[in-house]
Amino acid sequence: DPTNGYTAIHRAALEALDLRKLDPRYFFESSMLILLRRLGAVVEDVPMPARYPGEPSHLRIGRTLREFPWLLLRHGLRRIVWQYFVVDFNAVSLFLVSGAPLVAYGVVFGLYHWIDSYRRNVLTPTGTVMLAALPLILGFQLLLQALVLDVQNVPPRPLQARKRDLPGGPSSSPVNPASRNP
Repeated sequence: DPTNGYTAIHRAALEALDLRKLDPRYFFESSMLILLRRLGAVVEDVPMPARYPGEPSHLRIGRTLREFPWLLLRHGLRRIVWQYFVVDFNAVSLFLVSGAPLVAYGVVFGLYHWIDSYRRNVLTPTGTVMLAALPLILGFQLLLQALVLDVQNVPPRPLQARKRDLPGGPSSSPVNPASRNP
C-alpha cells in the first residue's frame, strides 16, 4: 500500500526509475506509481491495515485536495500523449483522436442551439437535437472504449524478467525453477 507508507521495489525497476522525477512530498508514492507505469513495470498491491497509534499527521487536507487532482491530471495527460501518440499509435490513439472532437462538436453544437432556442423561446427541432446527440454519443463510446483498452493494457511480465530476455542481459533462466520443462 504505497500511500500507507510502505513500498517494496525490485532493483531492476529502481535502477530504471529517474529518481529526480519523484515528488519529494506527499505525492511521492503516486509519482512513483506514475513513473513505474511509464516504464511498463508490474505493480502489485498488497493489502495492509493502516496503523498510526498516537502519531500526529502533518498532512494538510486542503492543500492536498488542491494539488493532487491537478498533478494526477497533468501526469495522466502526459502519459496518454506519450504512450499513445509518441511511442505507439494504435486503436486507443484512433479512438481518442476521433472521439474527442465528436464529443466537443456535440457539446458545442448542442449548447449553441439550446441557448439560441431558449433566447427565441422556441422548441429546438428534433433533427437539430439529433445532430448534437449522435456525435456526442458516438464520441463518448469511442472515448469509453479507449479507456477500456487502456485499463486492460497491463504489462504481463515483471520488468526484471523482460530485462533478462534482452541480448546481453543476465541469464535467461526462468524466474521459477520449478516451472522448467523436463
